[in-house]
Amino acid sequence: MNDYPATNDGATLVSDSLESTREPDICVLCVDDDPEIVELTAALLKRENDRIATIAATSASDGLDRLQTEAVDCIVSDYQMSRVDGLAFLDQVRAEYGDVPFILFTGEGSEEIASEAISRGVTDYLQKGPGPNRYAILANRVENVVEQHRVKRTLERERTRHAALFQHTPDPIVDITFEDRKLIIQDVNSAFVDIFGFDDAAVVGQDLTELLIPESERDEHLALREQVFDGIPVEAEVRRQTVGEVRDFKLRVIPFDVTDTTGYAFAWYTDITELKERERELRESELQFRSLVEGVDEYAIFMLDPDGRVVTWNAGAERIKGYSEAEVLDEHFSVFYPDDVPRESLDQKLARAAREGSVQDEGWRIRKDGTQFWGSVTITAIYDEAGELTGFSKVTRDLTDRREREEALRRERDLVERVVETSPVGIVIFSPEGNVVRANRRAAVLLDLTKEEIESRTYRSDEWTILDEEGNQIPKEEYVIVQVVEHGEPVYAKRETYVAPNGQHRVISVSGAPILAADGSVERVVIAFEDITELKRHNDRLEEFASVVSHDLRNPLMVARTSLELARERDNPEDFDRIASALERMDTLIDDLLTLARKGRRVEETQSVALAPLVQSTWESIPFDDAHLEVAFEEYSLEADEARLRQLLENLLSNAVEHGGDGVTVTVGLLAADAGFYVADDGPGITCDQLENVFEHGYSTGDCGTGFGLSIVKSIAEAHGWTVTASESADGGARFDVTVG
Repeated sequence: MNDYPATNDGATLVSDSLESTREPDICVLCVDDDPEIVELTAALLKRENDRIATIAATSASDGLDRLQTEAVDCIVSDYQMSRVDGLAFLDQVRAEYGDVPFILFTGEGSEEIASEAISRGVTDYLQKGPGPNRYAILANRVENVVEQHRVKRTLERERTRHAALFQHTPDPIVDITFEDRKLIIQDVNSAFVDIFGFDDAAVVGQDLTELLIPESERDEHLALREQVFDGIPVEAEVRRQTVGEVRDFKLRVIPFDVTDTTGYAFAWYTDITELKERERELRESELQFRSLVEGVDEYAIFMLDPDGRVVTWNAGAERIKGYSEAEVLDEHFSVFYPDDVPRESLDQKLARAAREGSVQDEGWRIRKDGTQFWGSVTITAIYDEAGELTGFSKVTRDLTDRREREEALRRERDLVERVVETSPVGIVIFSPEGNVVRANRRAAVLLDLTKEEIESRTYRSDEWTILDEEGNQIPKEEYVIVQVVEHGEPVYAKRETYVAPNGQHRVISVSGAPILAADGSVERVVIAFEDITELKRHNDRLEEFASVVSHDLRNPLMVARTSLELARERDNPEDFDRIASALERMDTLIDDLLTLARKGRRVEETQSVALAPLVQSTWESIPFDDAHLEVAFEEYSLEADEARLRQLLENLLSNAVEHGGDGVTVTVGLLAADAGFYVADDGPGITCDQLENVFEHGYSTGDCGTGFGLSIVKSIAEAHGWTVTASESADGGARFDVTVG
């Protein structure tokens, strides 16, 4: 049974039914007008060589049809066929398909037929004979001619590529052979003719030493020549004779196929005469040369033919693109692009390069494994001396790292922009000369000016009115920006009074910091300020409140103490106890009022405080009989003023002990997601109407409380920017949640 189905035109793909040891890689078109013979030939070829797969055709016309649709490596054809014989078929094949291997396999043979076949370009000639031995010979010849043809095609491509590189290189190149210890010129490129001035026909066959080496350079040249004879590459700066003058060149000699008596070499000259006279241009040229040649692994460089097919491929291309050279040679360069990129658009890009000389763009590229990279691509058209387009060079560079850095910088700038514009603090950026570079929206609100009005001013402007704490105009040399520029160091939290255009006085806290240039000089000054008018008023009110309350309570305290002395003189125990209790309550009230007034101020400085040890030490300072403490965590820290946080904990723990009853258990635990902590007890709890009032000044449910304990808790929390809420605990007692942040 055949491995290949019959086709509609009568041709058949034939394969032996035996298991093959490898995949066929030679496709043979078998042509014979006898269907049985062609089937037999195909089957025996496959049996003799498992590299061979066959296509059968029963006429020359069928064979030509198959050649139009199939990639055929070799044709095996009978001679005597109806309508068109084997030689006529050979003529048609040569006319349309060039030098594809063609074996005339005929039952009728003669020297005349063989001679005629050879004259018409047949690859091989074999006469049929009985037995399978002839097919073994045929299979062997098929394999040989196909391999020879493939090698020939590869050599032709290599010659074409080398010729293109040889002729299009802008530097002079000389093709050399070794004869009798001499360097004989075989060929030179057009750049050699242009720069050295010799006619190429006149120099071919001459001794390079006699033609190009000045007498003063002979000894050095002979030493370099010995290296070449030993197969060692040469790179040196030399002086060589051109028509009319001696010029300086950078020489590279690449020897190959060197034996004791023979060898070949390419001598590559770079004219550096003018570059030596101009050292700056020389350094730039050398840098470009190294970037192109020595650093070629950083670039994917390959040549395309005029139709866009890859004809050469470098190591950098393999590294960047991920394809091997064998995978891309003779493929259209669209293989490097995703399927959704039309081939027509790529051909249009080549056409544009042909019109304009080159095209360049940047964008996302794709590797063989499907990963993407950001690359720059330059396509340059290549023309021969006659102005005919011979192909294109395509250079790709992986710029992913650069793009990622640019993207990271852009994101950072966007982030800074958003932070500046959404900051609750006013921000103004000055140049060292005092000109406003920019201001954010919050600055415009706080200064009661538009951003445009702010940015039109300098720090020297008389339109700024800034007072010190005594209400005097601050001299401009004492402005924060001037201090920062003068000392190159930050200034923090300087309190000033700003008089807005509407006459309103605002107390502001001003900080400034320099942005330094690479040389350490001040490039910009960032001024940040916040309106603390209300905060100052609030603190002033608290100070006043504390002072008044302290005065009002200490006077009765003095009277109570005097009365106590009198009561003791009368020796009345009940008077003693009543007065002592009143005095103790008044003193406690004074302490709580002072704490409320002063602890409620905004926290300016914080540190990381471990909560569990602080809870334990605070608990030890609280008087209790049979209360119990449970800390439901081990490690947790928060940013706080430790003294104020201790006061907050002391009030919450004392409140739980005081109102929780005998044997109360107090639990301190963490809120979900480490958002803060709670203090809970299993006592009688807080009623709904009490929940609304527990944090009010003076509110108490006990006989001995001052009503300020929980109010102090709330004030300390708010001073840190926290919130505190009361609720029922899981055991029915009271629970207070302190949410941080």
